[in-house]
Amino acid sequence: MAAPFSAVCGILAGVKNNNQTPVRARWHLAGTAQFDEADLPPDLPWAVLPFDAASRALARQLTTQRLVDGGQFSGTVVPCTVAFGDGPTARHQRGLRRWLARLLNPRSARIRVGKPTDNPKWLQRQFYQGLAAKPESFDALFQSVIAQPMLADLSGDEHRRVRRHLKVLAARPNHTLTRLGDRVLGWFWTRFYSDVEIAGLTPVRGALGDATPVYLSTHRSHLDYLLLSWVLYRARLAVPLVAAGINLNLPLVGSVLRRGGGFFIRRSFQGDPLYPRVVQAYIHSRLLNRQPLEFFPEGGRSRDGLTRTLKLGLLKYVVEAARDPAMPPIALVPVGVAYDRMPDGGGYRYELEGRSKRSEGLADLPKAWRALRSDPLGRVRVSFSPPQRLHRDSALAAVGWAVGQQWQTDMPASAVGQLGLIVPGFAGHRARVSELRRALAVLQAAAGLPRQRDCLDEVRQLGYLERDEGEDAIVYAPAAARDQLSYAAGALRHRALALGLLSIAVLGGASARRTHSLFELAWPSMAPDLYLDADWSPPLDAARNALAEAGLLDPKPNANYRLLAALAEPVVPAVTRMLAILRQHLDAPDAELDEQLARAHDGARDALLLSGRSELNVLDIKAYRRFVVHLDDIGARVDGRLTRRARRTASRLLLAFEQLDRQFVI
Repeated sequence: MAAPFSAVCGILAGVKNNNQTPVRARWHLAGTAQFDEADLPPDLPWAVLPFDAASRALARQLTTQRLVDGGQFSGTVVPCTVAFGDGPTARHQRGLRRWLARLLNPRSARIRVGKPTDNPKWLQRQFYQGLAAKPESFDALFQSVIAQPMLADLSGDEHRRVRRHLKVLAARPNHTLTRLGDRVLGWFWTRFYSDVEIAGLTPVRGALGDATPVYLSTHRSHLDYLLLSWVLYRARLAVPLVAAGINLNLPLVGSVLRRGGGFFIRRSFQGDPLYPRVVQAYIHSRLLNRQPLEFFPEGGRSRDGLTRTLKLGLLKYVVEAARDPAMPPIALVPVGVAYDRMPDGGGYRYELEGRSKRSEGLADLPKAWRALRSDPLGRVRVSFSPPQRLHRDSALAAVGWAVGQQWQTDMPASAVGQLGLIVPGFAGHRARVSELRRALAVLQAAAGLPRQRDCLDEVRQLGYLERDEGEDAIVYAPAAARDQLSYAAGALRHRALALGLLSIAVLGGASARRTHSLFELAWPSMAPDLYLDADWSPPLDAARNALAEAGLLDPKPNANYRLLAALAEPVVPAVTRMLAILRQHLDAPDAELDEQLARAHDGARDALLLSGRSELNVLDIKAYRRFVVHLDDIGARVDGRLTRRARRTASRLLLAFEQLDRQFVI
């Protein structure tokens, strides 16, 4: 093997060189190669597609195995595809256009060596997987859309309405703009961020097989659209068509996004029965054309860092498309995105306080530029989960739940997020370095989070922590950094739910029975929103083992008390919200529900502020209503009043919770 596999295989750690190895053949042929698998069987022939002289010459630089024609072979082979360039001309495997692609891009060969296969169709799919889609005129697109079954009964004036909708809706991808965007975004990410870390993309590329990918990403920032398209392009996967809100169809900006692959949909489909049918037909036609898609199923950017409940509208169209016998295979690829600093998060508090969302406009661009330049932005992390193939009998609710769980399982665990879970639990956001490291070790053991050696230094460089002098110095989070810490912690809050609830129980001296009562009340109300399983026993056992190994099951020593209070912090906002509602039901059982919720909202916000915490995670009034619905569902609230058992449990929980902080009063 001429090129060492170690240089080109495994999970992508960055996208600056994309783990590509250079290949050169003869005096005029050159390019880069990527491998989907590290250890290839040494006795298999390589099937080269196309099987022309240039492709064979390049493949020969990578292996000494026998080369066979990738267009006609039998048995198991190592697939090796060779394309010159990545534009529309690169799609041709023979004839004049293949010769033209080689003439124009002799030093831009893209070689991909896949996993062993015995399926000739997979070799063809591998060849096209990273190439730009075949150009299509608007008239051809229109004909493709109206030919779909959901629009088959339309004619005449209705066709004209479909055409008008399609002009606003459809993407018009332009490969020249994509290549220019790659250069601009490559400069952007390296200029403003210290690194772009990618996990799981190489296995995804190998596992897709002949399936068309539909990327389902968490939504944190307007940068998400640009980030994922750039990462996929650098990884030699086709740039997807990206669903964007119609609010981004701004003058000039909308045109650029449309040519970069964006298609614009309305926030609401109500009022025009034809519009959702056009959207469904457009998605169906693109999937029939094997064009990858990218959605943000949360429906909008997360305002508090938590994963939002999925809105299944567009995903429903994909699931229904998979039931079409003529549809090529479809695979859903969950993607998690995490930023060390949110450059466009300034308006999130504004919206969480209940005020209307501000509409995007061109005037926001100078503000965004200033925000990008004002503070260090740290790293961006992108995690790709294993593809989930859709079947004809796939149920929408089950698919949505599986996507949410996969998001949570593979969510990037940044140093900022981990420290953001525990730092607010120390009084005044201050702690000694030794106790902060000890608390972090317990959190990582209980929640299964990765250990990071330079965790504190990394967060300090972002300005989120400041440190006094000395070996065991005191570190503290400035007030200006607390919302950012809280936001980053939101992405990992689900991992620390059991540890936080158990820490509250230990602080309150709860017996095993009362600890179980706390979990029985709190877990079912929190777990569904966090896409956690209903069974809380395994995470409770893991949390108890972590506390026992750290000697923290006794809260009496002051050092233990401080650590337990910090470890309880991940659930403090949710438990505060829950207990504020219970307090109102105890103190004002005859009040109207809206009045109880308003008082609970104000009480939870004030409790967090008076204890020196950020109130960001208790501002969403919808979460209060969801907890009341949960109380009704489990029978703890009947005819607007708590049952006797629920009142007794609520009183005990309020008493235990006060042990977190003597200033903490709900």
